[in-house]
Amino acid sequence: MTEQERNKIIYQFAQKYLLDNAEGLTREILEEYFQNPRKDTLDDIFGMVLSSAVDWHKPKTKVLQYEFRKEKIRKLTGNGSVSYVVRTFGNKPDTLYEVFREKLLLDDKKFVIDTWRSYSNCICGMAKYLNKFGTSRNVYAYFDKFQSPEEKFALIDEVHNASRCDKTRSSGWGFALTANFLKDIGMMGYCKPDRYVMKVLTTLDICAKADAEAFRALSMIAYSVRKEDETATVFKLDRMLWLIGSGDFYKHPEIKWKGNLDDFIEKLKWKI
Repeated sequence: MTEQERNKIIYQFAQKYLLDNAEGLTREILEEYFQNPRKDTLDDIFGMVLSSAVDWHKPKTKVLQYEFRKEKIRKLTGNGSVSYVVRTFGNKPDTLYEVFREKLLLDDKKFVIDTWRSYSNCICGMAKYLNKFGTSRNVYAYFDKFQSPEEKFALIDEVHNASRCDKTRSSGWGFALTANFLKDIGMMGYCKPDRYVMKVLTTLDICAKADAEAFRALSMIAYSVRKEDETATVFKLDRMLWLIGSGDFYKHPEIKWKGNLDDFIEKLKWKI
């Protein structure tokens, strides 16, 4: 069996398994879970930068209170305005941090200081990066040029570097969060593989247990299947595997899930 044949089986069987094991699920309903609309404005894209903090420091978000403070964060960044952040803070993330420290009443614990400085660094870096495009249309026109798996890695690396305004202070988003940002702004060729996806790929010996390797594997599968099925995307494949693993049809609570991830993996083993 060629890699192309294997990839096609994985992709098609995932969709078939969902339809066969979810009572009340139709192709039309399933399609709703594959929608990932793009943002209308540059500031809408920037809004995903501001909200990324929740994922960035997920184990400690309760301590940092991002959700509780999100409206204040938006206000302090000019209602989430790219141009305001560039004009007001420019290349000085420490200035933004000082505003956060004063207005959000941050304490002086080292973890809190380091985290909010990193967050400020990312906000200033991404504002500068996005601002050069001028409009959301220009952002997507540029991002869409990156089509192959290797090209997508190059874009992830570019955005990762942009997420550090002060290169000496912070490592920025890293691979997983950069890919997740691109997914969250409606780029269908990107995802942040979770534990369900990782289990499928590693159990089938498709890749090592690492975010970059999992992303590469999903990209290669979707890219090869796309030659015959233009609807095939990394986001869609990732979402199918997530639905199989979680059984969470959150838009349709009436759907009854009868499958499970281990069963899916075992049946897929026999096919590939």
